[in-house]
Amino acid sequence: MRTCKYPQSIDNKTLHSWIEDGEKEFVLLDIREPGEVSAAKIVADESMDIPRGLVEFVFTQKITDHDMPVVVYCKKGGRGALAAATLKELGYKNVYNLDGGILKWITDGYPVSNFFGEFEVKNFESNFQKKS
Repeated sequence: MRTCKYPQSIDNKTLHSWIEDGEKEFVLLDIREPGEVSAAKIVADESMDIPRGLVEFVFTQKITDHDMPVVVYCKKGGRGALAAATLKELGYKNVYNLDGGILKWITDGYPVSNFFGEFEVKNFESNFQKKS
């Protein structure tokens, strides 16, 4: 029987400080699909874009240090939580899921990047967060 080892959450303020300070070594793992990643992504010194369906196969080949802190994110947090739990099951010890995903990151005013460059979105209201 498999037991799920729930990942820890990390908030935007903490992740932003890790990125800005540059003192904490970690991997930022974007598990969204390529079309989502091209729209906007969070930039860190060591970051990877691996779709959720390939995490078990690709990430484990690239990062063999199971003590390396890993921050996983997706659009809203659900896929990130699943991927983070999977990495915990695979033996990675310091896995965090970004609370609220990239949508909360953008809504809170933190910078993202795409092929146009780095930018912040002001007064952002996502169509994904509207109630029908």
